[in-house]
Amino acid sequence: MQSQNNVDVVLGAQLGDEGKGRLIDILASNYDIVARCNSGGNAGHKVVVDGYTYAFHLVPSGILNPNVIGIIGNGCVINLADLHHEIETIQNTNPSNPATTNITTRLFISDRTHIVIDLHKQADSIREHIKGTTQINHTTNKIDKSIGTTKQGMGPVYATKALRVGLRMCDLFLEYSQLLDKVIELVNELNLCIKDDNISISSVMEQIQKYIDFYRPMVIDTITYLNNAIKTNKSILVEGAQACLLDIDFGVYPYCTATNCTAGSICTGLGIPPSSVGTINYVMKTYCTRVGNGPFPTEQINTIGAQLQELGHEYGTTTGRRRRCGWLDIPMVKWAITINGSLSAQICITKLDVLDTFSEIKLATKYYILDKQTSKKKYLDAFPASLELLSKVHVEYEVFPGWQTSTTHIRKFEDLPTNAKLYLARIEELLEVPICWIGVGPDRNAMISNPTK
Repeated sequence: MQSQNNVDVVLGAQLGDEGKGRLIDILASNYDIVARCNSGGNAGHKVVVDGYTYAFHLVPSGILNPNVIGIIGNGCVINLADLHHEIETIQNTNPSNPATTNITTRLFISDRTHIVIDLHKQADSIREHIKGTTQINHTTNKIDKSIGTTKQGMGPVYATKALRVGLRMCDLFLEYSQLLDKVIELVNELNLCIKDDNISISSVMEQIQKYIDFYRPMVIDTITYLNNAIKTNKSILVEGAQACLLDIDFGVYPYCTATNCTAGSICTGLGIPPSSVGTINYVMKTYCTRVGNGPFPTEQINTIGAQLQELGHEYGTTTGRRRRCGWLDIPMVKWAITINGSLSAQICITKLDVLDTFSEIKLATKYYILDKQTSKKKYLDAFPASLELLSKVHVEYEVFPGWQTSTTHIRKFEDLPTNAKLYLARIEELLEVPICWIGVGPDRNAMISNPTK
């Protein structure tokens, strides 16, 4: 469903891994351009087409549609070797698919996009250990060695960007001496963390220069390109990476990513005006998952959590890490909608089929704190900023009877079991945003479009 404005967006409404790639793949055929506006190789979208599984990290997953132009915006960050490998892997996944054979002719990268070098990853790993030894896992109350970063260099690359010593895609085409000066400045900054006297500048230069010719045709001024596209009524779909609760400002800080993952990143990460933004398509699971550490109010550290993990195949697309699982958290999703907006918004809810075998299903509706003296409940009006407060919240649930029958074959809303419809209706009522898509399996066509919306 496309708005009157040119630019629509798909956003994660939970803690990432909601299945955004599925909806993007479905919607992309209705758009001229699909664009990534934030993050880097730490993100992951998975799309299954004709039995082939495609893993996307930086390439917009909508590019599987052969008439779509893909954009990697200035808000993203790129490891040259990793992106090169990703493009090759996508093209080799199903060589007979014409949509993947010409990716490099349909993919453009902003000349303002920052570059991740291997030293960023090394610094990320070192800082992960340093920070991890000072953090407490609020589930076990034990000191952790990690706060759960993907070690893809995201924190350090956005830090060097803010410190104004970053290397950008436009720098690849400078004269050798000019590029060398920038590389030396960046390495010197990173070495304050790495503290390695044996770093070879020439080796770093060699790694960068290896990919210059490969990327040369793809690097353009995407800001002018996109704004011209808007003026000529081209339609644009923005692929948001990660999710609102992983946002550096609004998420579960510091157990979050290093950049903004909300609707605001559309404008800052692509260089387009707010007036062009139309429909927000929220994606969420029928339950909740996350990777890494940090408070997780609805987490089920029991057989229910294990069952959700097994049935949902809950392993990260980027890292392969097991995802922690819990019941659907309405206060969390309400927070995402508060920040990103409910006007011209709609929801895609995925993995309904994972709940097919449960005899009862719980839905978290409120957070509260117990007064130590009176034992009275104090309800929270919003998602707490304080990590310490979040770790202490209690959850109030509504309980629904399960439907205990398979939904994977269903393609019409009216054919869903009555109990599934009741569960979905209550979610809509609490969030005050319509559910327009319902995922019932991993394949491209395993999606119910709700015709009543």
